[in-house]
Amino acid sequence: MPSEPSPLPQSTLISVGENWNKYTNPVLGFSLKVLKNMTEPYGQCPYSDKNGDHSYRAKEASVPVKIFEEGNSVFIAAEYFYSRRAEYPAQRG
Repeated sequence: MPSEPSPLPQSTLISVGENWNKYTNPVLGFSLKVLKNMTEPYGQCPYSDKNGDHSYRAKEASVPVKIFEEGNSVFIAAEYFYSRRAEYPAQRG
């Protein structure tokens, strides 16, 4: 009777202080220290009406770091998305 294959060990992400996490991938055989947050030039997108401007403008902000795995690849990137927080103000005549 054939035996069931053992499940692959899972990657882990554990906190190692206020600013750092330790990522371990036992399948690929490595660990590394990763920042919990990073500064991203497009981390926020607040609405601006300064000097007659009426639009959303990119703004630098601290965003979480995310680790993505796909097959034998590991990607480390900023985790963020754009979400408009307010509707455009009514057009003034």
